[in-house]
Amino acid sequence: MDFALAANRLDIARVLLELGWDPNRPMATPAESGEHPLAFLIIRRDIEGVRLLMEFGADPQRVDSNGQSAFQLCEDISPADLREQFLEALAPQ
Repeated sequence: MDFALAANRLDIARVLLELGWDPNRPMATPAESGEHPLAFLIIRRDIEGVRLLMEFGADPQRVDSNGQSAFQLCEDISPADLREQFLEALAPQ
């Protein structure tokens, strides 16, 4: 999963999620070790990846290695309209 997300291969990530991969499992690649996928995608400004993980039950309240939740990470996103898109993607369906 980690490599699929890092390579922006959401098609592969979707298949893995459909097969039961936990969207909250910490990443194991060296650069992102310990981060959860949702935080990784928010930092990369990957809205489609965030939507995909949320569809499969990612927890936006989970904190990253710096103690920030997905919502807190979104506070750093600019412009404001992009920040709003991320916050909407994190909202419960």
